[in-house]
Amino acid sequence: MRYKIFLDTNRLFNKNAPLNEVFNYQIPELVSFLEENGIREIVDICLPEIVVKERVQHKLEEISKNLDILNNSIENLKSVGHSEAVVSARDDYKTTIEKNADDFISLNGIVKVPMPSISKEELIDRAITKLRPFKDNDIGFKDTLIYLSIVEDALKEEEEICYIFCTHDQGFTEDVLTEFRELTRKELFVLPDMPKVREKLDELVPLKLRLKERNKKLENIVLRRTGDLMLAINQTLNEQHGTSIFPSYTVQKPLVFRSIYSSTAMSSYPSEEEKIIGYNFNELTFNRFDELDANNFKVVVEVVTDIKYSSQESASDSWVMGSTSGSMWQVPFRKTNKTFNVEVRCNLNDDEISVVSVTSLFF
Repeated sequence: MRYKIFLDTNRLFNKNAPLNEVFNYQIPELVSFLEENGIREIVDICLPEIVVKERVQHKLEEISKNLDILNNSIENLKSVGHSEAVVSARDDYKTTIEKNADDFISLNGIVKVPMPSISKEELIDRAITKLRPFKDNDIGFKDTLIYLSIVEDALKEEEEICYIFCTHDQGFTEDVLTEFRELTRKELFVLPDMPKVREKLDELVPLKLRLKERNKKLENIVLRRTGDLMLAINQTLNEQHGTSIFPSYTVQKPLVFRSIYSSTAMSSYPSEEEKIIGYNFNELTFNRFDELDANNFKVVVEVVTDIKYSSQESASDSWVMGSTSGSMWQVPFRKTNKTFNVEVRCNLNDDEISVVSVTSLFF
């Protein structure tokens, strides 16, 4: 039996990565896991072509955003006598990012799977009939192309292969898995994160690591202490960080959403009315379980929070309208959710956790 692991874009995103890094740590860590357990030869790590293209586009958008921020700063400095020229975008950004992606894929022995050969008419039919992973609101174009890439790959494989798809998307329902089995006579497991991928390999190969049982114990320890996680997250709003429970931890100071608009552009002047005053727990995802030594673990969780503002307006996103060169534009300036990566230490024989770091992420 061989195995193919496909990864979705939402499992490869890293907001804090340098601009030249297209993919996050998930793939190198998966490669290490496979090598350490002697199964690298029977497991292929696969990236659909559309996932690679999407990550390249994300990086190009980040570069563009950084250039805008830089040029806005230069423009503001002119008011105090600076005369720096505007920084212009280069023509080779896309080539550079694509090469970095290809180098990473080659270095880690990843299989890049081409776009499916589905016709435009067939794709439209799937959307109209809301065939999963298309959703009721017609969202699901990219997910459908990824799914059909996996289908076509499975149809070409004559040997016995088990497929695993790691995605946070909710569109891959039992209907999708049933269709996959009927079309390919192969099995597809859809899993939300890398820890679950490792658990599934442990179960299928099998590796006899008992990862599912171990990770469940760690999850229960952290879930019982979600109040402590929120205490650490809300502590990021203060100048001093650390409590009697968590004496010292690293924190990235959060940004504050501020807004003001004119007929030409959006500015970022302070507005006390829009100050963030706290966060409420929304949902939690486990990203990593790393064993440090006997029974001691580093656990990294992704915590989605609801933002509390000093102004008591509706919880829905607010929008700003404006125009530039005669064209209307609309951008959101108040977000309702914010995501944090929280790293903790915990012991399998103890119900306590210790917060090591809180990193602020914006999605």
